[in-house]
Amino acid sequence: MRILPAVAFLLVACTASDKGDPESTTDSGLPTGTTDGTVSTYETTSDPTTDSTAPGIEGPIDVLFVIDDSGSMPPYQGDFAAAVDTLVDGLADHDPRFGVITTTSADLVGGNLLQADDLTTLRDRMQPGDGGADQEQGLRWAVDALADAAWRVDAHLLIIGLTDEEDCSHDGILDGEPGDQCYLQPDALTPVSDLVDGLEAARPSSSVHAFVAGSTTTTGCLGFPSARWAEAAALTGGASHPLCSTAFTLSFQDIVDSL
Repeated sequence: MRILPAVAFLLVACTASDKGDPESTTDSGLPTGTTDGTVSTYETTSDPTTDSTAPGIEGPIDVLFVIDDSGSMPPYQGDFAAAVDTLVDGLADHDPRFGVITTTSADLVGGNLLQADDLTTLRDRMQPGDGGADQEQGLRWAVDALADAAWRVDAHLLIIGLTDEEDCSHDGILDGEPGDQCYLQPDALTPVSDLVDGLEAARPSSSVHAFVAGSTTTTGCLGFPSARWAEAAALTGGASHPLCSTAFTLSFQDIVDSL
């Protein structure tokens, strides 16, 4: 992840208290409910009054993973893929299909959707490496990816993003520019509301979940909280989740429980 002197980055900590008190700690100074400094529970940003994935979702579910393939991401990719069985198993009653794209391209990794019994292949595709573009345009490519005929029109769509950078989706105005222009020229980016409109036009039943928030150093992972991904999640009734390897399994279970 790049560090820009002209931009102040906000690090968001995973909350540790099972009562939602981010200041609560044990006598050892570790988060409440832990003994080794890992986060045991945390809060997400979903709003149950507007949650489009509220309890009662029936029928098939398609899942589109949008994986940041920039230089800092391989360690997160591996841990993310290792935890995905929690999601796959939890969606078993919804005849799920799984597709993967990157923040560099709308093309499906591997060229097709996978079923639940293709877990090994899915994990491989969720680790696209670090050769991607310096402009992470995950939301743009997610909308474009839905033009692929592989997606089922009668399925609820979950878009699940994994990134440690701000979304840089634009209409070409920043083509050829270095990645820091995503931060220095925010007015050049496509409004998130427009991207969500495009998503909902393609799949009216859909929600975004964003693994973008940071953690405290006690868990050994830090991340940049993408405000644009978080906005997309809020607008679609999804949630933001910690970009913390220690919390991926819990976050996947939260997604399952929201359905």
